[in-house]
Amino acid sequence: MMKSSADNGRKVYIDILRIIAVFLVIFTHTGDFGSKLYVMDEYIEKKPELYLYILADVFRCINIPLFLMISGTVMLHKRYSYRQVLKKSLRYAGITIIVSYIYYLWRGFSPIDIVQFLRLLWSDEVFGLMWFMYAYIGLLLMTPAMQKMIAEFERIDYVYFLVLGIIIKSLLPLLSFIFGWNGFGVYSDLLTDMIFYPIVGAFLGHIDICEIQMKHMLMISVACILSLVINVAMVRIDYLICGEYSEKYLFCMSTISSMAIFMIVRKICSQIVFSNVLKRILSECGNCVFGTYLISMLVQNNVFGIYWRAYKVVKGPLIAGYIYTLVVLAICIIIIFLVRKIPIIGKLL
Repeated sequence: MMKSSADNGRKVYIDILRIIAVFLVIFTHTGDFGSKLYVMDEYIEKKPELYLYILADVFRCINIPLFLMISGTVMLHKRYSYRQVLKKSLRYAGITIIVSYIYYLWRGFSPIDIVQFLRLLWSDEVFGLMWFMYAYIGLLLMTPAMQKMIAEFERIDYVYFLVLGIIIKSLLPLLSFIFGWNGFGVYSDLLTDMIFYPIVGAFLGHIDICEIQMKHMLMISVACILSLVINVAMVRIDYLICGEYSEKYLFCMSTISSMAIFMIVRKICSQIVFSNVLKRILSECGNCVFGTYLISMLVQNNVFGIYWRAYKVVKGPLIAGYIYTLVVLAICIIIIFLVRKIPIIGKLL
């Protein structure tokens, strides 16, 4: 049974998922001090911590899928006119240009060399963080067509789409890994993330959560754990075969784990009665996630000393990385919360 997300935890779970997703984005950018600890010489054979470090990197890969599923949940069951979509796309294009120019200056380029800036902007080379903005604008432009498409979807259509995605994005790469075939072959581009995850989000975010019983949640949780364990094993075995770590198989099972986390968070939120104060806090934090994503690297590079302070206290690089990430997230949210109070600028974020 489909419903229009009237369950009382809807807004809360969306905000929580946004916060989780941006936390994992920030953690991704900790690199050798967090998400990529297992590639460092001092940890490369440190067991069992090594597997925890790989797990941390595998788990953070659900960040973009979560963002895209949230977008599908929020946008695809509405009806936007082409005028609304173009207006929104131009707004995000403007934000992309402004923030890219800030990062352009931050990287030490000449502020008056506009030709160079435009060249880098056009080729998505100003700053790696901004790639998602280009992809998101593409998603916005496709939204009216996708809205009309899923308006005709029945439950079986969603299930077909979901199963097809799991097969293409997870099971076929797993078979390639098992049989030692190099690469993912012709099927790797059959179902792009920018189409698949929003449609999955439109489904998972609008089914009747009361239909999902505890036995279903147990199966979802087991699937999540198994996908993470298998993915960790794939990354480690690939290293043992090739002699170096790569991201070749890093994202292979994130399709399953991201969908599972989406449903687990949604189910938990539907079982909790949140106070109005807590709802307001989570809502404000959720509203600051977009801006947090945009400024996170600027903040990270200016407060890196927090990592070393945390490391001296906890004596563990992964825990220190998570503490550092949490502090950066808090600082970013506070900054964006204050900036959002500024007229005009606040409306952009």
